[in-house]
Amino acid sequence: IQPYDLKAPRGDRSGVIIEPLLTDQWYVKIAPLAEPAIEAVQDGRIKFVPEQYSNMYMAWMRDIQDWCISRQLWWGHRIPAWCDADGNIY
Repeated sequence: IQPYDLKAPRGDRSGVIIEPLLTDQWYVKIAPLAEPAIEAVQDGRIKFVPEQYSNMYMAWMRDIQDWCISRQLWWGHRIPAWCDADGNIY
């Protein structure tokens, strides 16, 4: 056992100790959203050119992780949302 001095992070400009502010995080469960995308490739509605990219896509979609949508990721992180001509939001 050896003594260890904790090195607190300091701001580059001010030299003041920076302490993280722990807040609640919000996640979107992505697996249910990935299912229709997987089915679209499996039944041929979507085709990849070149074909080998479908294997990479399917591996990515099957191992997909929940998405943290909290604003603590970084300032200005964009949440992708689109709306169509009828005002439906996706």
